[in-house]
Amino acid sequence: MEILKIRINEVQHALGESVNALVKYFCAERKVKSELAHLLCGQKGLVMSIEQAFQVGRQESLMKYFRNTCPWDYIERVCSWFFELCRRKDTDKLPKEQKSLIHHALRLYRKIDAKTSLGKDGKFHVFILISIRDHTLSGLLTLMSWSPVTLDMYNEPSFLRTSSHLNNFSRLLHSLSEFNIVIDPTLTYGIV
Repeated sequence: MEILKIRINEVQHALGESVNALVKYFCAERKVKSELAHLLCGQKGLVMSIEQAFQVGRQESLMKYFRNTCPWDYIERVCSWFFELCRRKDTDKLPKEQKSLIHHALRLYRKIDAKTSLGKDGKFHVFILISIRDHTLSGLLTLMSWSPVTLDMYNEPSFLRTSSHLNNFSRLLHSLSEFNIVIDPTLTYGIV
């Protein structure tokens, strides 16, 4: 458990550093497009930090021995759950903003999943990039955390089940909402 706490602190630090670097980039007078790509997709960029957050607290099960799970598997299952909510018209009971986030996530998921040339890691990265660009990821995290998929795939503590970690994660991402994030289409494999 102590190792997990250390890991959570490391990931929180990485998330904070990557968001802080992006804020500094957007507040600077001169901006270089390639620098934005690096801050988003580089080794210590925001996408990699988010991927680390999605890895913390995953349930270890027999499936681990048969198949390596990655964050895209979680996105797929959550979107399947979102689709079922829509099919059963349970989304009609949700506030307009939450319903809109779910529909946005489903449209994005379909576009990305149709790209058969992309592997699971690539699909996850594109989902995260576009969700950051569209300022929807912070709201989506909360909706994802409510799904039974999260209970099934994650233990506590994790960034998707532990409310204090989820709130900090969501707040960090929300702090980027004031910035217009223009992503080079090559980073999203042409998905817009």
